Amino acid sequence: MKNPLPFRRHLLGACLALTALTASATPEQYWVSPTGSDTNNGLTPATAWQTVTHARDYLTTNGRNSPAQADDIIINLIAGEYVLTAPVVFDRFDSGGGPAGAEFDVVYRSADGPGAARLVGAADLNVGTDGNPWTPLGGGSPLWVIQLNAGLKLGTLYENDKRGWVARSPNYQPKARYPLYRGAYKVSTGGNKSGTTHNLQYAPGDFDPAAWGPLTSAAQVVWWRNGGTANWGTDKPSPIQSINTTLRNFVLTVDAATPPPTPGTGERYYVQGIRELLDAPGEFFYDPTDGLLYYYPQDGDPNLQDIRVPTATRLLTVSGGTPALPIHHLRFEGLAFAYTNCAFSNLAQTITLNDFDGALYVRYGHNIEVRDCLFEQLGSGAVYLRDNSHHNTITGCSIRHMGLGGIWLYNGVQRSDPTYPNARSEFNVITNCQFSDIGEVLTPAVGCAGVLLVSASNNEISHSEFSNCARYAVSLRGNWRDEGGLIDNGLHYTTGNLVHHVRATDGLQDSGDAGLIHSAGVNVAGGPNINTWEQLLVSGAYADASMDDPQKPNGIFLDYPGCTYGQSFRHIKIAATQSGSFRTNHNPTQTTHNVSWTGSFNETLIDYANIGLTSAFPAAYHDPITVVADDHTIDYGESDPAWADSSIAGLHRGDGRYHAYAVAAPYAEWRPTLPATGNYDVFIHRMNPDAGASATAPYAILHTAGTQSFTVDQQTGAAGWVYAGNFRFAAGRVATNSAVRLLTNSSDTKPVRADAVTFALTALDAEALDGERGWWKFDNSAADASGNVATASLLNGAAYTASAPVGSHALALDGVNDYAEVADSPSLDIDTGDFAFALWFYRDANAITNLRLLSKGAGLDSKPGYAVFGSDGLISVAVGNGTARKIFSATYPGTAQWVHLAVNIDRAGAITLYLDGVIAGSMSIADWAGQDLSSADPLNIGRNVNSGSLHWPGRVDDLRIFRRQLTPAEIAFLATP
Repeated sequence: MKNPLPFRRHLLGACLALTALTASATPEQYWVSPTGSDTNNGLTPATAWQTVTHARDYLTTNGRNSPAQADDIIINLIAGEYVLTAPVVFDRFDSGGGPAGAEFDVVYRSADGPGAARLVGAADLNVGTDGNPWTPLGGGSPLWVIQLNAGLKLGTLYENDKRGWVARSPNYQPKARYPLYRGAYKVSTGGNKSGTTHNLQYAPGDFDPAAWGPLTSAAQVVWWRNGGTANWGTDKPSPIQSINTTLRNFVLTVDAATPPPTPGTGERYYVQGIRELLDAPGEFFYDPTDGLLYYYPQDGDPNLQDIRVPTATRLLTVSGGTPALPIHHLRFEGLAFAYTNCAFSNLAQTITLNDFDGALYVRYGHNIEVRDCLFEQLGSGAVYLRDNSHHNTITGCSIRHMGLGGIWLYNGVQRSDPTYPNARSEFNVITNCQFSDIGEVLTPAVGCAGVLLVSASNNEISHSEFSNCARYAVSLRGNWRDEGGLIDNGLHYTTGNLVHHVRATDGLQDSGDAGLIHSAGVNVAGGPNINTWEQLLVSGAYADASMDDPQKPNGIFLDYPGCTYGQSFRHIKIAATQSGSFRTNHNPTQTTHNVSWTGSFNETLIDYANIGLTSAFPAAYHDPITVVADDHTIDYGESDPAWADSSIAGLHRGDGRYHAYAVAAPYAEWRPTLPATGNYDVFIHRMNPDAGASATAPYAILHTAGTQSFTVDQQTGAAGWVYAGNFRFAAGRVATNSAVRLLTNSSDTKPVRADAVTFALTALDAEALDGERGWWKFDNSAADASGNVATASLLNGAAYTASAPVGSHALALDGVNDYAEVADSPSLDIDTGDFAFALWFYRDANAITNLRLLSKGAGLDSKPGYAVFGSDGLISVAVGNGTARKIFSATYPGTAQWVHLAVNIDRAGAITLYLDGVIAGSMSIADWAGQDLSSADPLNIGRNVNSGSLHWPGRVDDLRIFRRQLTPAEIAFLATP
């Protein structure tokens, strides 16, 4: 059977390194390696330092980042793990330097591609602190034990990149539809308050505390603290002070300053941190008195697994001294952050914004850039921007498997502060980021969000995707709160923020009284706080059935009575919500335009093609060519209201829909936004066999050439993906085709069941690559396959070879005088618009550098145009404007092998280079926006057009030129041999 999810992992393994970002000056570069030494000079990979701390200190001690800094300083982190048991601290003296108003960055980046250099909060734990390995507990027990230091606070651990959890009862039972649901739960039979303690009563037979040993400080009850109705999210677990077995009460210690509501009947809860509860794979118990860690491994002998037990909650601290003494001009590029602790789960007081902690923590910072970074398996969150942090950018990041939240932006400086009256957190940009599995440990009502903004203004959240959030995707909170009357807490306003081109699905999986898109306390009637939300796709706001809040999840929810007024909503579609698309809590005054919950919705105005991630998102972090359309996504629709939820087993993600009527007209439909025009394998998900379902469930596959019928037997056969065939679909979200429909069956009077459909791109449609202006296959011909430009002339003995990555032949060049030439044409020029080119190259070993692979100008500073040149392990792209050139370079695996090169040129932003389908780096050309970069030179393949020399020794194949940028799916397929 064909694989329904053909993720091309071979594209992710190339060894890539960006080694120069501009040509206006030569960046100062240093190298760090896990196998280096801080006694080295750090000037080359062979003489790399070992620690980021040493690199930081070297720059400051030697004044490299002083006002005399003339270009970026780049710290290259070679691939591998950098273990940090305490955070690396950057203060204001570690800022970028240069003349005031024109500062350059200090850049810490992964030298071998996105995610290759990993900052981790714990080493692989296979030997304890006394030198002993994990040992089996014995007596037939599946448990293992290892010696750690005493007195630690451990809230999580990780085995082979899977989260472990504190031993608990009832055991954790993950669900396909609700992966962030943290039940199963017990339900209390009573509760009360007694002084500074609370009592939570368990039901007869639920527990046998007499069989438990002495309680340690790790023993806790995690409970929904609002009387069993207002399920807003758990606060911190409550330590068990004692257990009254006569009254069946857990006696809980609470924070006297901010006590939670008094517990009562009907509270959902579980008990954790007791050794006798350790009875399921993935659970652990740590005894802080003797330092012993007991673990039930998920994958066998723990000495053979990768197990991480972090104690730090933060990896990098980036902090200025005060709002007047900020830290600035630092860039973190392509780094991975992994394995931090969630120590807040061991405290008793209510979670506040001060308890949050990001793997990357920024305070009093501006012009800090976090680009193409990976944040995964973290105890708290990814990035926390605190207090007067402004003009910062987070872009191209993948944020997944967070214990609490993703990105928080919070300004705790009072707006009336006489010392810093203008200390605002504003003009920050969060764009082109992917968030998934947010809130795996705790879900406090405030902090459990993909992105949370509090008392921050004029910020932008855009072109991002959110999935599997335990609570919110995006939440905005402000200075107002209604607590028996409007209260202003004195913080700055939350105003002028723009959230646009965002896709959010599958949130609020274990809580209620909220929306995937959320705002609370940002404005009062007539106030100045207006935020704009536009071009949003929101779906899958559903909670597990055990969640008993009467206010079920919504798509959008505006909370706090009387203080969330004046928000603007434009071009938004919401589908598949448990309790309505849009709800406000006594906040009637909003502005809406073309939204799906009103009667004037025009879906053609939804910008489907540009909602979500852009082409610049690193392909190393996601699959750009496969789309799964589930019945809880925006891609699913129904033609009539007679469809209902199906609870049969074996459904994709645990749920589906069914239609019982034996008529042919109604249908369910999957109509996704597809990444490119081309051929797709189509797979239909079949649930477990059901004798009551149709044996010939009729599907109609709407493709560019017509409609294909296909039937699925829903009575027999195993659950899973059924291959329906390969069909040509158009890119984007097409109104007339590019869809799959399930019709009701009039022939056997049986109900049909709708679940999920996968579309997996298998081949690009060459004729449909819009904007392709030139295409030379070199398959024994130099003709332009696009029909737009002239045939290439093969000169001085250039010939064809059968050694080619695609097609039958490639162009062979001897490195002496061979080359090919295409006459000048406007189609080959960058001019003032977006541009791209892609090709395969092969270099014979040759010690000479800067040999030209491609050249249309840019060979000299006085020449406009573009060129590609390189050496045995370095490839460079140059762009000229007639007076200057910009050059950036990347390492590639080396000679005697084929490598795919693609370059996207965004005239309003940056040039991005891809090698073997993976982003190798980018360079800003925003300062050249609007300039005409056209060249009058012909296009030379294999030599410098300006000098007639520097001939390329090797081969070239499948050269394509575009008057637009390429999509990730197109680059992935062009890079596939």
